[in-house]
Amino acid sequence: MGVFVLSLTSLLLSLVYGDHSRMKGSLLSDITVTPYVPPVDPTKFFTYFSVFGAVGLVFAMWFFVYEASVSKSKRSIFKELPLALLASATLGFAFLFLLLWAGLWV
Repeated sequence: MGVFVLSLTSLLLSLVYGDHSRMKGSLLSDITVTPYVPPVDPTKFFTYFSVFGAVGLVFAMWFFVYEASVSKSKRSIFKELPLALLASATLGFAFLFLLLWAGLWV
């Protein structure tokens, strides 16, 4: 049992730290590493945060003004719902880009 564990350990160590002669012709030798390119340029995070935040605040204020100025009997869910969804989505993206800009990769 001890010899088996010792040979398995030496095999694993040789695979991890070198001696790749046994791996020639395998799928691992054909792999090429390409650098990761994010879909959004990290230098633009603050710009996207600013734009989405401003647009989100406009939609949120428009929603609050609508709620405060229209009487309860004349309110329409078909006007409230799109305003609330747009405000929520744009402010959510603004918060996401704020976290990314601050270096918190979510």
